[in-house]
Amino acid sequence: MTAVTPAAPSRFIKAGTTVFTSEPWVWTMMTPLRDMTCAQCFVLKRDLPEGGKIRLCSGCRSCVFCSKDCQTTFWTEGQHKHHCAMLGRLMKQWETKLHDSCNCMADDQYRRQFLAAVQLALMVWNKRKLGIPETHPGVDGTSAEEVFAAMEPPELRRGQYRMWFQSYVQKLVSVALNVPLTEVAEFFDDISEIVFKMMYLCYTLDHEIGLGMYLEVPFMQHRCDVNVGPIWLNKGKTMMMKAVEDIPNYTGLGDLRYTQWLYFMRPFTNHFRSTETWKQFGKSCECTLCTDEYEAELKPMKCKTENCTAAIPTDNRAFLPCKSCGVPSTAENLEAAKKEYEELGKKYEKAYTLRQTEGFVACFPSTPGGTSPDMDRKRDMLKAMEESKFIHPVNIYRLCCCFEMADTHFFSEEYIEAWKYLKPMTQELIPAFRLPFNRCLVAFSKYDWVGQCAIEVAQALWKKAKYAAANKVRDEGKAIVEYGINFYISTYGEEDEGGILNELRKVQEEFKYLDTILSVVDEESYKRFMAQNQSTQSSAQ
Repeated sequence: MTAVTPAAPSRFIKAGTTVFTSEPWVWTMMTPLRDMTCAQCFVLKRDLPEGGKIRLCSGCRSCVFCSKDCQTTFWTEGQHKHHCAMLGRLMKQWETKLHDSCNCMADDQYRRQFLAAVQLALMVWNKRKLGIPETHPGVDGTSAEEVFAAMEPPELRRGQYRMWFQSYVQKLVSVALNVPLTEVAEFFDDISEIVFKMMYLCYTLDHEIGLGMYLEVPFMQHRCDVNVGPIWLNKGKTMMMKAVEDIPNYTGLGDLRYTQWLYFMRPFTNHFRSTETWKQFGKSCECTLCTDEYEAELKPMKCKTENCTAAIPTDNRAFLPCKSCGVPSTAENLEAAKKEYEELGKKYEKAYTLRQTEGFVACFPSTPGGTSPDMDRKRDMLKAMEESKFIHPVNIYRLCCCFEMADTHFFSEEYIEAWKYLKPMTQELIPAFRLPFNRCLVAFSKYDWVGQCAIEVAQALWKKAKYAAANKVRDEGKAIVEYGINFYISTYGEEDEGGILNELRKVQEEFKYLDTILSVVDEESYKRFMAQNQSTQSSAQ
């Protein structure tokens, strides 16, 4: 990729320092959150005050607003007035003609990303044709258009783009720009190249609410041993890239390491990371986390000594004396552990593929308290690991399974079940590995979930008069949240525009309220306490 920044003197950047703040050059909302998130202030529909309503833009039908003021601001300052009619024609054509015919895009994520990429490309084209003044500052004195022109999408992706997406671009562009197909043919190659870049070089906004072209990101190194990570301002689209470790000799964007495709931050194994890196960039990652040596640490075996809890790497280091008890493992144990991990890998790969193709149908139960094919597979894998004589419990597959089971139960508001997976995930598994997942806000949000679940579980146990168990869960939840706070500060510093640190501290305050509840050990006292608390809240209002 062509460099966009001139050579500069090196400087030391301390962990937690903001390396750069970036606004997207162009951006758009994306389903499913597009229909429930204000495009101007990013407030969610569920967080609106009582009586508040989400209003759909009647022109483009591609964004919603929480108020007339937000809609007016977005129309003028957000330049929506220049693109609304065009996007409206695009959305109508997509919804009525093309969406269901895109059978080649089996994964709905690809459909959403493709539609967003076309929207962004049309906005860029429209800006050029209408002569809309450029408001983006560019990068290091280079204009946004020049930076975008210097970007080089991965050639490996071009074949996929032509096979899956390019045939739809001409139809969509013709309708959106309101020009005949014959005229589109004259500039089709140019606009198709813009769509291609938007498809594979854009970045998802906070909480996946949309897609944006952040001009700095494509010029960073795409490696798993990250040294920066994003937090978000203004609840949505303003990216603040923070150093998550010391960067001794920073000279420009090329010294920054981040895995853009891992935004979703599933805690993948080396095999999955290297496969996806090859798909995305046409080359394997050669960082310290993508080595056979580290893979052996992600998949450790139990020590030969019965009561020793040490994790033994599944490579030739197994034959060295255990660092805990001094006893080396045997070739038989090593081969048995490798074989079990191989079987787990096959099961996880199959489960992951089905998650990608079947989406919510595979992951979430159809009825409250029910199960799903994906949940059943993960339970089977967790059971196999628990019963194994050779596999160490602190391993990457257990982290993967706990992560996804916790997600499913938490979003289904099944907090007691979610706690069963969140506790080991945050207490044992995340701290054990050096994965990009650890240094992403997605990981820190899990500590927020832990606090919420611990409070729900402790209250449920209290209501069943299981006071000792309730206190135990509360104490465990408190400790994990405190660890998460310290973990966040050590990674991003005290600055908290992203809000996660603030959310974790709110959970700490909620634990104080829980302390009061748990101090009451009989039902009558609890009823009096709750009545008094409701009376106090009413008076305050």
